[in-house]
Amino acid sequence: MKKKDREERLAAITRRSNLPYGVECGDGWIPIVVALDVQIALIDPNYVVHQVKEKFGGLRYYIATSESLSDEDRTRIRDLVSYAEAICWTICEDCGREGTLRKHGWWKTMCDECYVELTAPDKEYLTKLVASSDPDRDAKAKERRDISQG
Repeated sequence: MKKKDREERLAAITRRSNLPYGVECGDGWIPIVVALDVQIALIDPNYVVHQVKEKFGGLRYYIATSESLSDEDRTRIRDLVSYAEAICWTICEDCGREGTLRKHGWWKTMCDECYVELTAPDKEYLTKLVASSDPDRDAKAKERRDISQG
């Protein structure tokens, strides 16, 4: 998602918050965060967002509701936040496809494709490593090409 598209989708949340770092989660969760904001605003148009972030592979959505809100409405909002946070355990934070919690130095909810991309070895580094382990590698490769070409 382009930065401008992301900012436009998160404009309502930004207006009701003072987030020094913005919304701190991947693009795959943005539709969930936006939908959550819309649902909470229907119950409490004056609620304030304190923080939206990924932590230990899950979504965290910290807010303050209006003091005049009924206990029933506070419970509805708490349930909405809990549901959104629970859903994010099954959605890839990066792309929005179905995902699972994985550990690769840190916890992150990811789909298979994004996980493979994250964990794929650095091809340039491996090429240099292989080349440095066999100084005659390029000459041998040229010789094999010459032989195969006839």
